[in-house]
Amino acid sequence: MSKLEKKRVLFGLNEDDSVEFAFTPFSLVHVLSGWYVAMMFNYLKFSNLTGFMSMNFIHLLYEIKDYYFMYHTDKGKNGSIYNNSLLNSVGDQLSAVLGAVVFYTLNKGRVTTGREFGINTFIFGLINILSWVVLWKTYKIG
Repeated sequence: MSKLEKKRVLFGLNEDDSVEFAFTPFSLVHVLSGWYVAMMFNYLKFSNLTGFMSMNFIHLLYEIKDYYFMYHTDKGKNGSIYNNSLLNSVGDQLSAVLGAVVFYTLNKGRVTTGREFGINTFIFGLINILSWVVLWKTYKIG
């Protein structure tokens, strides 16, 4: 089936040759990343708008990298390491935006101390590690 004939679905578990998903369980990792990077820029005293735009730019570069490896390298073309469509990259970008929006909505002030940043980093790290462990086990990565 050609890439143009693929079925496009909003949410699913894993893409293959016949279907593309905007959101997968890996979207959770992108939500967490958007939240964490927004918090980091907040701690570095970026304005909310500048931090939000910076997070989007950094995450967009990451998604461009994913797209490049998927469609322009031998490993990506052979499906041996990547299974990531353009639709999924858009979903991942929107997931990161959601994470940043949740951070800015819940955080009414500024992350001002290294201790506060450290505690948030620790919590983020635990949630992120747990997410990856579940995804590794579910998808048998590695």
